Amino acid sequence: MTVYRNAHDEASHFWIELDKFTIFDASELRWMVRYYKLSDEIREVTGNTDWRDPNQKEEYYKAYDYAEKILERQGIYSDTYFYAALEEYISKPIEDIIISEYIVVRALGMIDRRLGKRRLQKINKDELNNGLVRLLFEIRC
Repeated sequence: MTVYRNAHDEASHFWIELDKFTIFDASELRWMVRYYKLSDEIREVTGNTDWRDPNQKEEYYKAYDYAEKILERQGIYSDTYFYAALEEYISKPIEDIIISEYIVVRALGMIDRRLGKRRLQKINKDELNNGLVRLLFEIRC
């Protein structure tokens, strides 16, 4: 983790490395730039560019939610996502970790020693729909 002290609100950057290759990355600055640009593009495409218009107001703000979901599917995460994921990881039992909505939590669960050999063998590799989770699962196996 690193914190950019001269950036607005001291934005941070998290990453996980394996053999000197970054396998997970969460950067607040990178995420914010893409998030606001994508939400603006969504509003342009849908024609909901005026938050003051009562007919457009709801869809105008929904563009933020859509942008956040799209970025998560693209593997672009904010540091807030990483903080929330780590908080969930340290406070949940392994049963909840392996089905978590946070990709990084599920990935860390694959290398957690609380995930025993028998439960690990029951996990179907084809059901692991994320590259990071699949990678750490294969390493563990």
